[in-house]
Amino acid sequence: MATDGGELNIKCFGEGSPTLLFEAGTDSSGIEAYPPALVRPLAVTNRACLYDRIGTGSSDRPTADRRTIDDVSADLEALLKATDVAPPYVLVGQSGGGNLAIWYAAHHIDDVAGLVLIDVGKDDPDEMAQEFPGKQAWGGPEHIDWVDGARKEADMKMPIGDLPVLVITADHGQGDPTKPSGWRALSPHAREIVMHGGHDLHQEIPEDVAREIRSLVESL
Repeated sequence: MATDGGELNIKCFGEGSPTLLFEAGTDSSGIEAYPPALVRPLAVTNRACLYDRIGTGSSDRPTADRRTIDDVSADLEALLKATDVAPPYVLVGQSGGGNLAIWYAAHHIDDVAGLVLIDVGKDDPDEMAQEFPGKQAWGGPEHIDWVDGARKEADMKMPIGDLPVLVITADHGQGDPTKPSGWRALSPHAREIVMHGGHDLHQEIPEDVAREIRSLVESL
């Protein structure tokens, strides 16, 4: 499906509201990142949609040298409208995909019923700028400027709403499971759980992650 950013590939399974919309980690195909063992049980009662962002999977390559999280959000909004994937949405994002899900939720709060974050970091933009100076910030296949994205999210007013937010932290992931996630400030109805596994929990223990997603959906 065509957007201003290019052609995007999307696949949806099942029926039922709210729609579960999955965002994959940085530079990863959304359609390939989430295994059937996670998606299939959720699609029994809810529509579940996975898509490839620009620069990933079978979607178009980016034409712009540098893209922002606003560009990615606009692409997703256009895709959902063009394919009649109707709100409300529960956004599920892993790693960098979680950062994109947060940004989309903050700017489309009336369409978002809930948010699930799977081992999503809350990066210090100044530290990121030192690690990825200049054009290195948008040097990946998606050409997303992640340093600019981190700055935008650091300046974001919290909470973004009163929606339920589930923060899933891996005990052997990228963050420190002994410290509370900064993303708990997204909503007064946010909660955090720690699950045993690495950064790719959604692939390591998909059935367990699916059950936690189901618990949020059933709370709506």
